[in-house]
Amino acid sequence: MPRSVILVLLAGLLAFVQPARADDVKAAIEAGNVKMEKDYAAGDAKAIAEAYTEDGVMLPPDATVVKGREAVAKLWQSWIDDGLKNLKLKT
Repeated sequence: MPRSVILVLLAGLLAFVQPARADDVKAAIEAGNVKMEKDYAAGDAKAIAEAYTEDGVMLPPDATVVKGREAVAKLWQSWIDDGLKNLKLKT
């Protein structure tokens, strides 16, 4: 196939590809924040931890690094059990 035909096909394909828009990314992050806040209010640390990968890492303030979804769930549960209220996440 001639090089010019390949370039035309590639250019046509790229015309249909839409880059991620910053507004779409921000909206997705904010939706995740709302879900996490609701899960926290419901006392569901396991649902909160689902936002992390199986080998995810959490860097809590003034504390040691927490590694893995199960450990992350335990940390969130400890905060819930301690009576911390009104989780509010800001992006």
